[in-house]
Amino acid sequence: MTSNLIRLQDDPPGGMDPSHLALPGDFTTDDHTEREHVFHATPDGAVAVSVWQCAPLKKHFDAYPCDEFIVVVSGRVTITDDAGAAQTFGPGDTFFLQQGRACTWEITQTLSKLSMAVGSMPEG
Repeated sequence: MTSNLIRLQDDPPGGMDPSHLALPGDFTTDDHTEREHVFHATPDGAVAVSVWQCAPLKKHFDAYPCDEFIVVVSGRVTITDDAGAAQTFGPGDTFFLQQGRACTWEITQTLSKLSMAVGSMPEG
């Protein structure tokens, strides 16, 4: 029997897998590193708990694809909403993004985040 208690960490013992949430043109430096580890996902993929690491990029969402609770482990990201209001988050910051809202992510320092997403995050 496995435990239903999962320790979340930014360097999981099982390592990280390549992730493909960003397109090559989204990256703002020559570093296109993007990887993740999914700690738990429901069979239908509607809920996922993961760690995601990504090199600097800028990506716009016309409608954010999921509800997502995020804890920044390292790096920096600025989220700008459709009204132009920007907030920057760094290590230790916690925030929530609502599904369906327009926003732009700008990662200025390689980001590592722990998150729980409800809904599905499309690749690319």
